[in-house]
Amino acid sequence: GIDYQLEYYNSTLAMISLIDSKSKWRETPGPLKIIYFTLNGLIYSSKTGIRIANIIEDPSINVTNRIYYQSKSNSITIFGKGFTNTLNFKIALSNINADSYRVNSILEDIIILQLKPGYTWSNTLTDT
Repeated sequence: GIDYQLEYYNSTLAMISLIDSKSKWRETPGPLKIIYFTLNGLIYSSKTGIRIANIIEDPSINVTNRIYYQSKSNSITIFGKGFTNTLNFKIALSNINADSYRVNSILEDIIILQLKPGYTWSNTLTDT
């Protein structure tokens, strides 16, 4: 069955969205392609499909028992999968001021957070 809806806004803009929140765009990560669509009674099609998006894996974080010291560990590594290096990536830690660290690196399975000078992981400014 069809598990998405397509809304046309104008001749150059349309939005496709999943109807059911349990549906997935694909079972595995990869390109999302339109094979055909109709507009004003005309059918537009492509044998190989027109790529409209790249579906990525849902991110997840692994639980770890790693020990990091309040002021001696200047970076924290978060392990998981499905991370993407995008400009709008944000991460928040409980009880830690977001101004005290920066995202140093994002790989598909690792995020490295770097503590800024003068801060500790306990959210207090150190004497420097």
